[in-house]
Amino acid sequence: MSKSPIQQNDPFFQNFFADIPPSMGNTFSDDQLNAVKQAFGARSWGSHPVDIRYSTPIPFLRFYLVLLAGRERRSRQRLRNQRNMYPLWTPGNIVAIAIFGAMVATSAIALFSFLAPHLNPATTAPSPTVIPWLKTAEDCEQTGRIWDNDQCLDPEHSPNF
Repeated sequence: MSKSPIQQNDPFFQNFFADIPPSMGNTFSDDQLNAVKQAFGARSWGSHPVDIRYSTPIPFLRFYLVLLAGRERRSRQRLRNQRNMYPLWTPGNIVAIAIFGAMVATSAIALFSFLAPHLNPATTAPSPTVIPWLKTAEDCEQTGRIWDNDQCLDPEHSPNF
């Protein structure tokens, strides 16, 4: 049985027949092929609000990462079936979750250690600081600062300046 002209020009059927031996592909009727296309077409992903697809350029290794997120549209039955077919707690998933968790924890610690000094009121309180470019008592006092021990002090200097 030969393929109809529509099936020959259809990208779905070109991909479908690329994975099937020609002797098997020639046995499908038009009705069977249309039913197969409809079944696969119902599972097309469409677009997602978050769609990240990354393949690592590591020589001799072929890894990829896909992150998709969006509104859940699958039925409860399909979700149950997929939960059984693709369990979450596999060794590979556990390692990936642990690495991701370590990265998040490290980032949070680094961010907190950077922000913590700025959040503490004791470190943001004004403290006296020497103003090195004012060399005389007259220049210092004209700016409203204090001259002490041959230095010009600014009593309200903020460390966040």
